Amino acid sequence: MAETQCAKILECIGFVVRHYKDRTPADPLNTIYREVPVSKFRIDFALVFAKIAIEVDGDYWHGKSKVGLNARQMVQQFKDKDKEQYLREQGWSVIRISESDLKKDRTADRLDRMMLNLLSF
Repeated sequence: MAETQCAKILECIGFVVRHYKDRTPADPLNTIYREVPVSKFRIDFALVFAKIAIEVDGDYWHGKSKVGLNARQMVQQFKDKDKEQYLREQGWSVIRISESDLKKDRTADRLDRMMLNLLSF
């Protein structure tokens, strides 16, 4: 659900969103791919040519619910940190967006600014 919301926002700010397995050499540079494999990890969304990863954190699975963390959530947080560290070591910029943030007003504006910042070489 949260990934679908993020895809809609990315399309609203001018990106083409496609699944990585459906990529073609003719895809425009503004194509953001879903489920991009990088080593043992999968990036939720990636602007591959610029090495920008967008990770969408569901509130429950990433420990943002109102109750304390359970064992699965703690494992997920560890995996998230491990993935982010690996990606940064490989030269990727990582943007994390929570499910809660996707529901707020002006998320598209904030994401647009973050992407422009990262694309301003």
